[in-house]
Amino acid sequence: MRNVGLKALLDEGALLTGIVPEVTWHGDDIGHRLTRQQRDFHRLNPEQQKQLAQLGVEAATTPARRPAPSGTKTGTAAAGAGGAEAFPRGLAALAQYIEREQKTVIPRQHPERITIEGQEHDVRLEVWLSNQTSRRDKLGVPVVGLFSGPRCG
Repeated sequence: MRNVGLKALLDEGALLTGIVPEVTWHGDDIGHRLTRQQRDFHRLNPEQQKQLAQLGVEAATTPARRPAPSGTKTGTAAAGAGGAEAFPRGLAALAQYIEREQKTVIPRQHPERITIEGQEHDVRLEVWLSNQTSRRDKLGVPVVGLFSGPRCG
């Protein structure tokens, strides 16, 4: 039985609600394991579910999600991966870098920090530029003109 630590804690008088991440038994984070087992209860095989049920462990109940406040971005756009937002962000970072460094050769992993509408963004500039030049055929004609320098030719 892999839940020896959990059983030992319960036998010592601990309550399931008190076994949270960072509660350890002999160096093993029982609280983290319990949280993960409750979260992924439906993925466990029937024997594992039965053993946990005997200890009083049930599947975690997920709280109902509240709708995001209006004007709040969710999903990949919130993470900054939205294509419609990435292009102007990268273009602004490129302009800022060229203005500051007076050169167009950019180190591969260079993160350029820009501020747009009060929010800071880190743009891996050479990666962004490489992606744009590889997508040149998909970009509109006005956009392609922005990348007509010797680096992109």
